Amino acid sequence: MSVGIARFVFRVTVPHGWDEKAILRWTVTANGRTDSAKAWLHPEMEINYAVMSENNSGGILAEGNQPPTIVAGSPAQTITRPQAATITVSVTDDGLPKCRAPDPAARPDSDPPADPVAAAAAAANRRTGVRIRWIKYRGPGRVVFEPESAPPVEGRAELTTKATFSLPGPYVVRAIATDGQLDASHDVAVTVN
Repeated sequence: MSVGIARFVFRVTVPHGWDEKAILRWTVTANGRTDSAKAWLHPEMEINYAVMSENNSGGILAEGNQPPTIVAGSPAQTITRPQAATITVSVTDDGLPKCRAPDPAARPDSDPPADPVAAAAAAANRRTGVRIRWIKYRGPGRVVFEPESAPPVEGRAELTTKATFSLPGPYVVRAIATDGQLDASHDVAVTVN
């Protein structure tokens, strides 16, 4: 299993009046290895919606765009293998960003892209609307979602899926809703016996 960079996965709320020069150190020990990260308040490096959009390949943030809103989501549940968990999330979106206009400099007679899968993904990212997908956030085994994602829709979206788990144990599965620039998420704890 490969591990990549995951941006904006968690946040830490510091107490009111936190000293701007104080350093927060986060330490994780797993599988006999200890890693740590440190953070401090630095206004020039503040993460806001514009930074999130540009770092997630959403481009320049559309004026007034807000992240999708989670309206409802499944509560925690306990299942027994091989039973699947039925999980649902409902979201709304503000309709921004609007669909980008086609590039007038693009030639319709140009060569097709070398990688049709990448071309299809790029075309899907240009579609307006809110998209939802499920991922395994934590847990001891593999999780298979059926379906894993839904195509973009305008306004309100809902995705109900079945999640099956390869091993017993505690899991957290996450629904991620995106409008192409900003994201919102809903976590569901699933205990698998």
